[in-house]
Amino acid sequence: MKSIFLFLFLFCRLVLFAQPVRIHSHNDYRQARPLQEALSCNVFSIEADIFLYQGQLRVAHDEAELPTAPSLDSLYIQPLLRWFKANPAGDSNYFPYLLIDIKSNSAAVLPALLKMLETYPHLFNPQRMQVVISGERGNPKDWLNWPAYFLFDGRPDETYDMVTLGRVAFISDAYKSYSHPARKKIKSLASAVHRSGKLLRLWGIPDHHDSWRKMKSWGVDIINTDQVRICREYFKE
Repeated sequence: MKSIFLFLFLFCRLVLFAQPVRIHSHNDYRQARPLQEALSCNVFSIEADIFLYQGQLRVAHDEAELPTAPSLDSLYIQPLLRWFKANPAGDSNYFPYLLIDIKSNSAAVLPALLKMLETYPHLFNPQRMQVVISGERGNPKDWLNWPAYFLFDGRPDETYDMVTLGRVAFISDAYKSYSHPARKKIKSLASAVHRSGKLLRLWGIPDHHDSWRKMKSWGVDIINTDQVRICREYFKE
């Protein structure tokens, strides 16, 4: 019996980690074609930084951009709904994560985000589009209070009980924390993350071919990039 459980455990880990390269579209809203480029490249996750400004969720990197920044609804939610209508679940099982990086005031932003998304349960649900909360993520003790399609961007220095760990989409950290010597530190981090059954993402990695190759070989599961199409083409070679 133990051998059967061991086989199933190893098989599940093989299926989880032996997948095509997962690409994270970092600051996707700065792409020439926000969302559309990411979807066409079948990225694993799409990042939008948001603030609550004058009662509206707006996509921006800095507060200075907010007066003219587009809304989350216009830049991502409505286009995602149109994409889903054109590609219903019966035709495609591809649903990337929408990573929402809350830049400030998560206590107000999270309820506003929920109010927006709960209007579209046919798209935002655990079987289809899931949202990953990053940036100001609130207290992990409160994560279970949010709908099941709200997942969270974990950190390697945080400890989660098994139930809370189930709400962690993946583990992320800054690349700069693991330099000198990067290879040994990142491989060790990747091993620890994989033992928890999660995927690893590092933000702020050098954004070029050689770096992408190294990250993959060192165990980083999700390649963080601003060059989505170039990255996808590189890993097709």
